[in-house]
Amino acid sequence: MSAEQYANSYLKDEVKIIENSERQTIAPELNIFEKALIYKYSEDGYQDLNEQLRISKGENISNFGQLLYESLEKLPNFIGNVYRSINLNDIEYNKYLTAFQNDEIIIEPFFISTSRSQLIGNQFGRIRFEIFCQRGKNIGSISKYASEKEVLINYNSQFRVIEVNEIKKHIKLIEI
Repeated sequence: MSAEQYANSYLKDEVKIIENSERQTIAPELNIFEKALIYKYSEDGYQDLNEQLRISKGENISNFGQLLYESLEKLPNFIGNVYRSINLNDIEYNKYLTAFQNDEIIIEPFFISTSRSQLIGNQFGRIRFEIFCQRGKNIGSISKYASEKEVLINYNSQFRVIEVNEIKKHIKLIEI
């Protein structure tokens, strides 16, 4: 199924939003249907897609997810620091701590939403991440929430944990 077929079947409202906004002229490497996929992801599509990827450990991706991936690959890579904050339980937090202590690679099986803005990126949870991103995609101007300055990191991306500050609840990662 193509992005156009998918969007015409499932994303009619999102296509209209793209067509009737400045988003239609942004990122000329993408067509309106590919932009509609990105818009939908940022709106609420991330929830089900990332849950499916978490459960399957990145092995089972939906049509929506595959088309999103293909669309994102057309965008240039964003290289630089991005920020994210989330709430982690002790098991999830210890995954990063153990990877840091043992110099292990972490693979995140889901798409990771981050922000180019440290202020914005640190608003969403108690554990703060600073990630040196090498292949993220700047979707801020296509996203439903342009003010979030979103950079999306692909599913199954690999990271090295270079710092864990337990007092400040701060984790630094490098995408590899």
